[in-house]
Amino acid sequence: MIPTATHRQDVYIGEGLVDTDELDDFDEGDDHYNKSSRKVLDYLAIDVAERYLDDIYREDEAGDNTDSDDGSLSNDEAPNAGNQGLPAIWRPAIMKLNEEEASSNQFDQKAPKETDRKKKTRTDKELAWQKVRQCLIEEEHQAALRHDHRSPYNRIKPVDESSPSSQVSDDSYDTVKLLDYLAQSSSDGSAYSRSVSSHGDIDSVAEASLVESRVSLTDSADALKPRTAVYGKLGFRHKQLFKLLDTRFNLDVYRRRPAARKRVCIIGAGPVGLRAAVETVLLGGQVVVLEKRANFIRENMLHLWPWVVQDLASLGAKIFFSHFCKSKMYFHVSTRQLQVILLKVALLVGVTVHTSTEFQSLVPPSLNGNGNAFYSVATQPQIPVTEFTAVLGASGTNDKLSKGAGINRFVFSRKEALGVVCYFPNLGTTEETKVKEFSWTANLKSYMLDKMRKVGLDLENIVYYRGEMHYLVMTPKRQNLLDRQVVKVNHHSPKDLVVKENVNQSALHEFARCVVDFAGIPRRSEFTRVNLFDFSARTRADKAANVLTSHGKKLYVGLIGDLLLEPLWHEGVGTCRGFLGALDSVWMVAQIGKKSDEQLLADREVAYRVMQRLAGHRRDDMQKNVRKYTVDPRSRYTVTFPQLH
Repeated sequence: MIPTATHRQDVYIGEGLVDTDELDDFDEGDDHYNKSSRKVLDYLAIDVAERYLDDIYREDEAGDNTDSDDGSLSNDEAPNAGNQGLPAIWRPAIMKLNEEEASSNQFDQKAPKETDRKKKTRTDKELAWQKVRQCLIEEEHQAALRHDHRSPYNRIKPVDESSPSSQVSDDSYDTVKLLDYLAQSSSDGSAYSRSVSSHGDIDSVAEASLVESRVSLTDSADALKPRTAVYGKLGFRHKQLFKLLDTRFNLDVYRRRPAARKRVCIIGAGPVGLRAAVETVLLGGQVVVLEKRANFIRENMLHLWPWVVQDLASLGAKIFFSHFCKSKMYFHVSTRQLQVILLKVALLVGVTVHTSTEFQSLVPPSLNGNGNAFYSVATQPQIPVTEFTAVLGASGTNDKLSKGAGINRFVFSRKEALGVVCYFPNLGTTEETKVKEFSWTANLKSYMLDKMRKVGLDLENIVYYRGEMHYLVMTPKRQNLLDRQVVKVNHHSPKDLVVKENVNQSALHEFARCVVDFAGIPRRSEFTRVNLFDFSARTRADKAANVLTSHGKKLYVGLIGDLLLEPLWHEGVGTCRGFLGALDSVWMVAQIGKKSDEQLLADREVAYRVMQRLAGHRRDDMQKNVRKYTVDPRSRYTVTFPQLH
């Protein structure tokens, strides 16, 4: 048997990571996956962003037609007959469904009336399919109009029903949205109510149950047939994405669906918030994400620990973004790129995302006629009022949640720390690619900082990463900024020192140019951003979670990411801590009803204390085998979780 990702050798934190390209090599013949039922496509019947479609087809346009030598499928390859166009993990389910259909005569004898019902259902399905096709045509045409201002390379071509090409081939159809409509039509076709009178005898109830099971299985088989045809039209990289998601869904912890029937609201669509959203849905929960911004614009580079790279790669990061963590020296990705990757995964698995929507407050239940009898959230603009099991705050330092949730956030560090961040486009020239990325700190590479002081640049730390942008972030000393006239007035408060009115922008740009020249980075364009900021006052919460109770209703509230514990940027632990906190909070939600509230909060507090101790050179509380990391905190931490009595 070919070893899968879970069977390979141990990878230890801080050491080199196995090339994430290897994650594409899955054994379709593995018994574990052959026994697993196909569930991913059920989650594909959710909104899929048009930007996702643009990106993934643009990215794969060239690569999908060059797979004939290695046996992989291309876009032009016709789907195989029967079940051959379907992944191996689907085939046992189809065989089982076919067996049920073959034995349908005994059901017809018991319930002859269901034969007419079945014919009517199939007729309705055919009509529904025609409606679906018309919807697809209209959707493609509208998409073409919306994207008319874009270049032809990014534009979605409208489908003309009268054109010869549309009559011959449906390849121009948007396959992901086609899956969406197919799933909806199949669910509509199987939604006919079949009630049994409460006064009927046991035999009639049993007979009705058998008939319902038979019709349901037949409908499922019918629904899989068009999906099989669509799957054959997908490109190789699209199929690899579904393999990765299948593998994730078929892990034991996800197959048990411990978060089923739990509805979670996540405030903030940053990397940590989106990661928590994806994990909650994987565990069977329903998720609504609130994001006050309309676009992802942050280019700040995030340092990733090896286990985080492994986690993201297993969710398809390298398929969505082929240059993901290609650096030979450091694992890093821009905030915007990471948000886009996780947003695509979130939409695929079924997360609902409200953009340009700001969280205002928690709304407790009310017994009078004017309110709701459950916990909900107030937003601007207001989303549909919904009862939530839990609310997770991932809004960074923009906090409107903790006070109403009974969680106190306070400043735990006031040591002066000033920062300068600058970045400019990477044009990919030979000279640019020759420059090595670096991280110079007072403890490591201090001799380089000594050389910088000789040319008038007095820094405590500096980091250079290269991606779509040349990205530098550094911590200059106050006196150096005064000497170079970057700041006008020497205010005592660091916050007042860096206000826009007190910063000489031309001197700040000159300061950044000197740093870039010293590092030997070719600059072929102007700076996209140069900014002086203060991160002296760092905050954290006194506890990670709380349980609110009112009028017999409960709401579980948790903080994650920078809202829970604000990191020091040059330590490179922010994303690692954020992902750990996201998984810990989601696990707490999944255990609601299985453990007491006191036990849930105690377990979450133990994990929070581990996060506070975690640093680049303090990892004793972390398990070394990152391959075994799951959402369960015990798979990631070495500490003991006390059992309350």
